[in-house]
This record gives sequence, structure tokens and C-alpha cells, in this order.
Amino acid sequence: MNPNTLVPADGRSLADILNEILARHAGYVPEWTPASNTAGNGLAWVAARYLQAVIHRLNQAPEKDRTAFFDVLGYPLVPAQSARAPIVFQLTDGAADSTAPATTQVSAPPPPGGTDPVVFETESSVAVAAAKLAQVVSLWAGRDQYLDHSAALAASQPVTLFDPLLLRPVPHAIYLAHDKLLALTGTVEIGVEFELAQTSSQPLDISWEYWDGKVWRGFQGMKQACAGIAEVKLDGTAGLTRSGTFLLETDCAQASQTPVNGINAFWIRGELTEPLPPDPGRALPEVAGIRLRSIIKREIESDSGGNPTGGLLPDNAYAGAAKLDLTKAFYPLGQQPQPGSAFYFSSDEIFSKPGASVTVAVVKQTTPQDSVTASAATPLAHTVAWEYWNGDGWQTLGIPNTASTTANSANDLTATGSVSFTVPKDMVKTKVNNQDGYWVRVRLVNGGFGFSNQVALSTGTNPPTITYVVINPPSLGIFRLGYSWQNGPYPAEHVLTSNDFQYDDHTYEARWPGSRFLLFKPVSDLTPAIYLGFERKLPVDAIGLYLDFVEQPGDEAGPALVWEYWNGAAWLGVTVQDETRNLELPGIVTFIGQEDSRAFARFDTPLYWVRARLKEDGPPAESVLNAAFTNAVWASQQRTVNDAPLGASSGLPNQVFIFTQIPVLDRERIEVQELSGPAANIEWRILVTEIFGGDPSAVAALQSQLAAEGSQTDFVYGDVRLVRDRTKKVSQVWVRWQGQPHFYFSGPDDRHYV
Repeated sequence: MNPNTLVPADGRSLADILNEILARHAGYVPEWTPASNTAGNGLAWVAARYLQAVIHRLNQAPEKDRTAFFDVLGYPLVPAQSARAPIVFQLTDGAADSTAPATTQVSAPPPPGGTDPVVFETESSVAVAAAKLAQVVSLWAGRDQYLDHSAALAASQPVTLFDPLLLRPVPHAIYLAHDKLLALTGTVEIGVEFELAQTSSQPLDISWEYWDGKVWRGFQGMKQACAGIAEVKLDGTAGLTRSGTFLLETDCAQASQTPVNGINAFWIRGELTEPLPPDPGRALPEVAGIRLRSIIKREIESDSGGNPTGGLLPDNAYAGAAKLDLTKAFYPLGQQPQPGSAFYFSSDEIFSKPGASVTVAVVKQTTPQDSVTASAATPLAHTVAWEYWNGDGWQTLGIPNTASTTANSANDLTATGSVSFTVPKDMVKTKVNNQDGYWVRVRLVNGGFGFSNQVALSTGTNPPTITYVVINPPSLGIFRLGYSWQNGPYPAEHVLTSNDFQYDDHTYEARWPGSRFLLFKPVSDLTPAIYLGFERKLPVDAIGLYLDFVEQPGDEAGPALVWEYWNGAAWLGVTVQDETRNLELPGIVTFIGQEDSRAFARFDTPLYWVRARLKEDGPPAESVLNAAFTNAVWASQQRTVNDAPLGASSGLPNQVFIFTQIPVLDRERIEVQELSGPAANIEWRILVTEIFGGDPSAVAALQSQLAAEGSQTDFVYGDVRLVRDRTKKVSQVWVRWQGQPHFYFSGPDDRHYV
């Protein structure tokens, strides 16, 4: 230490004291004139340093007296304390569950300017579990609302438990599947007919949706109820207060299959748009049956020029074996049609629906052949047949065969117009030009297209003539298909309800009479709860969960909580050590993982759940949680030393034994070996009786342990520890001594130390 840096309480430095000595020496030793770099000057520096030390010690006297005063009052100085912090263990991927025993050492980086790491020790044993905390959810049963905090916590963002601005209604929905009726395309009207065994006592607002491959998309669902009334959802059930039918309409729909509860199908769902809090006086609808019907419309429309639009193009089209591009003009029967020439077109969407009403719109395309005329031309007669494949052969669609000699018609593809037919029930797929699908063909049965004419080679009576034929094949600029299809009512192929974050299959009840099911149900919880979901089963060990809550000044303990886990059949209580004061302060929640814990799809995902619910119903605390970590334990900046000998007593008073490291933290344990050797096997009873004030039960307890020894070598009762040798005789007797702040109240026989 630089003496100049030691400044007494009066603010004088060592140089100030030296200058004062030199200023006063003339009044005491005027003959002494100390010069620089002389022995006299050095002596003045020594005196100044002594004076500085004396002043410093005198200035400490008030603090010493103050400390003694507090000692008398029973308020001693706070002993040395170590730094303390929560730490979290993390396992590498694929590692198995483990345990970090108490006094496990961990190190922190050196402080600024330091070189040695700071060593910490865990204060207790803790499980190091491979299971990660996957989901954290607030559920307020009384409001039928919940909030999933998982995504925010995973992104290291703070969350507010039971945040009233973010709470969402618990989903209550019915899911209906049918792979034909609900394979929605284009304009579709779906009828969902409910037969109710018990009606709702209050109207319920339900929003209907279908899956479009990316999101659940709402139906148009808007129709005029009657003239002069604004458009409303056409709900024939009046909010499920009576049996009736929901009419759902789409425009340009394109539904896709999606899995719901593991079932991949075309689904629609009706979701309750309002919370459903528990209410014993409210009657909820019970369903006795559900039927579906659909009307699909992809009709042909006209643009401003009168050309057909809408509908859809065929999937594939061929003129014989030649593939056609229907987005531009084409010859459906080729440029040289002959009997047997055929135009093939397919549409899986349309022709897979038996009973669908189909409209084929054709627009004739003008070609150079149309300009060829003759004064006495005779149109060529022909017959055209429209046919489909039924598995055994090509059958007629029922369109009148065109045997035209005077007029063009859409039926034979020679004029702009439309052709209508109904999809047969026995239409099946076949291959045309190696393309699989539902096919329709237009076949030239006989005759041809164009006209014939006779020309006389000369004049006079009976001049010779020749006959020539001009071929004018059908040519089309537009060819589109439109249809509408009404099918049903049929039972749904699958009926699922979603309540309390659980799916229930009610396909049987919805299909067969005499059975019923509850459409919507409140959540089973009775009080607000925080759910913690782990992706794997927790080990049967001490689990430390550090919850980093934001501490608010003046916060009191939150509402009393009950901690529970799911065992596959019920929620059972689990004992916890909660340092968070019921989720109000940062701290570690410690509990024992349970062997019978089972996975449960509480919020759609099967996880191993632990929940903290309010013991009594009421408003929960809106605590702010920064983060949640498993495998947490407190660690202190300390090092534990075991079995360190402090020395041997000589039997003389005033002996002092020195610890190798100081300060010694609280909770040290010092034992003195008071007997050893052969004498210990005889005298240990006398010593134990003396230590326990003549109580014979201590000796009896130790003798009982010795009799039921097993493979033990150490036997402990209270502050006494007996050690046996290989011959099973007591060879050492260790007695624990008790630390005291002073010896004022200690007697000569007390085993005390300071």
C-alpha cells in the first residue's frame, strides 16, 4: 500500500502530516534543521507515518464502539456470505437423463482484469432431464379463455400470464367430413341439416369454414332471408334453438384434404364465435342426427361480346390420337373427318359426379373452307353420336344423334351453341391415349362434313357431268364445360367435436337414430390454471424449474395454488417447494417427477403436463414472465472441503487451529476424535452417556445400529459418530462440536468452538 493513499477521516494525507511536523519543529527543537535526503528528514517521514496510523486507528474507535453496542443488543455483524445465482443445466441432443449432485462445481468467466475463473457449487441435488419445456398455457376456465405463451417464450420475449388483452376464446367446434360432397370446387351450396334432441336455451353464433390447402376459409354464407331485410347468415336452426339446416355458399372455392385428429379428408367445421363459460342454468344443444347435401355450380356465363366464359376446360382433349390445345382454335374431328373419327375430352371433376347436369358451350371458328360456295351445292349428310364409357363399352349419352343435311347445330360441333346432358351413374374411368380419366367422346358415325356439287362438262342434251366434294370439317374457337350437381342428403363420413382442447368422435351417434351427443361443452377446469407441458417424461428425481418473473415493488404473494400432474386418468397432486410466492417473484419451483406420469393431448399436442391451478376460483395474478428453464438449481460461490484435518490437540489450553481457507461459510461441521484405538471399543458408552446427560437411550440406539450393521462402518446418533474396524470393533469415536459467537455462556464441559 502506498502510504500517501491512506487518508485519515480528517482528510489529511501523509504529506500533510509531514509538512505539519516540519512547520512545528522550530518551537520544540529549533536547532534541528532537517534537509532533504538526510537522516533527519527520513526520521520525520517515519514519525509522520506513525502519526497517520495512530490517527487512522483512533478514527475507527467510534465504529468499534458502535459494533460492540449492537453486539450487546443481539445484532452481530453479518458473517461472510457467498454470491448466489440460479444456474441451468442443458443436455446435448440424444443424452439420457442424469443427476447433478449437491456441491457440483461450475465456473464462471474471470472478472474484468482477473485470470482465474469464479467457482460456484450447487446447493442441492437436481435432476438433469432431457425433457424440454415445450408449451406454457394460461387457461381461465371462468371466462372460457386461454393464452398460449410458448412461441413468445421460445423467442425470449416476456409474456403476461392471463393477459386480458390477448386471451382468446377456447375453441368449440364441430368437424364434418365427406370426400365427395365436401370436395368443394367453384360455386357450391352446402346444406348441413341438424336434428336436435335438445335445443339450446340461448342462440349460438357459429362460423362455418372449409380448408383451402393453406387456411380455414369462411363460406360466403350470406343470403337474403326475405325481401326488404338486410343480408344475414341463412341459419335455419336460429342459433341451434331448433332443428334446421345451415346453408353455406362458396364462390370460386377449391377445397383440399387435411388431417383432423389423424383423419385425412375433406372437412368443413362450424366454430362457436363466442366464449362458453360454465353456467349451470344454460341448456346446450344435443344432436340426434346430421345430414349433408351439396349443390355445386360451375356454370357457363357470357362476356360482353356474348362469348361463353366461366365453367372449366376439360382436363385432356384429343382428336383421334392427336392431343389438342383447347386454349386456341382446333379441329375436334381432325381436318379430314371420316366415319369413326372421334373427339375425346375428359374432366374428373365433373364426370365423377353421377347425376350432375352438364352444359357444353361451343363457339364455331370461321375457316377458309366456309367461304367456298356453289350454286347447287348439296350438304353432306352425317350422323354424330355423344358417348361415355361404362366399363363394358361406349354408351350413348342420350343426346339426339345429328343427321343433318340442311342446318348446322352445336350437337354436331358445326355451330355456336350448347349441348346438355346428365352424367350417368355407371360412368367409370378408362384410358384414352394412355391417359386415365372419365372420358366423353363425340364420334362421326357416318357421312361427312361439307357439300357436294355437280358440274356439266358441255351444253346440249344430256351433257356429261362430274361430281366433286368440298370438305368443311368442324372447327371450334371455344369449348368449355359447365355443370351443377345436387347430391344428398347423406350422413357425414366422419363427425368430430372439439371441446376442452379434445376431439371426440361422434360419427356413430350422428348417423344412427336413437343416440345423441352434446355438441358444445365447457372446459373441465374449475379455476384458472397455468399449464406446463414437457416433451418427454420427467425422471423420478428433483426437478428444478426456474421461473424468471418480473418482481414488482410491494408485491404480495399471489393466490394460493395447487400443483398437479396427469397420470393418464386424473390430475393428482404433487408437492412443490415454491420460491416464487405463487408465481409472483423470480425463483425455482422444485418438485419430484412422478413414475406414473402419462402424455396427454391437453392442447392438441401430446405432452407430459404439470399444472398450477388456483385453489379457489377468482382473478389470477397477471405476472410478467421473462423466461422459464428446466434443470435449474441454486449455486453459491464456494468450495466444499471434506475430511480436512485441522490438527491434533496437546491437551493444553489456548490452542488455536487454522483453516486452510478463509472465510469459512456458515454450515461448517467440525468433529473431534475423542476416543481411538482399543479403548474406544470399551469407553464409547461412557462418553455417549456423558454427552447426552446420562440418557441411556443414546447408548441403546447406537447398540441397536451396531446389531443391525449390514455392511456399515459408520454409525451416527445425534452429534456422535462411531467408526468400526475390520474386526467389527469400535476403533474411533467422533463428536461434533458446536460453533459459538463467543465463550461467555460456555462451560468447561461444553464442546464449543469460536
